[in-house]
Amino acid sequence: MLALLAGLINIPNMIYFAGNEYSNGQKGIELSLKGSAVCTVQEFVPCPDCTLTDFEDAPQRFATASSFYGVELIFVVKNFCDGAKLSLGLVNYFTLLVLIVGMALINHHLKQQEIKMDEDEQTAQDYSIVISN
Repeated sequence: MLALLAGLINIPNMIYFAGNEYSNGQKGIELSLKGSAVCTVQEFVPCPDCTLTDFEDAPQRFATASSFYGVELIFVVKNFCDGAKLSLGLVNYFTLLVLIVGMALINHHLKQQEIKMDEDEQTAQDYSIVISN
């Protein structure tokens, strides 16, 4: 239920990410990723200071070409999507707050249930007697 609530709170972010303003409607993205922060507006741009070691985790974002004069030119993929908007961040922080409060409430409820169940359980200690001489 808590995850459903978090998903419902994030619907405005999903609509923004799937829209034309963010990534031209995310053309070419499979349906399960529509509305995620996947950016489809990107192109190779020159990056003279970049090296392949900067892109070890994503070598497909790195390319080289040789010029007519034998100079090696380096290109990297640049995203042109703006995913750092205040409204998106506020929705994310509110979702985080709801999750934290929800988890705290669930924890409180479980502790109350534990106490209630412990009081309902009868043990030998409940019926023991003390004999003194």
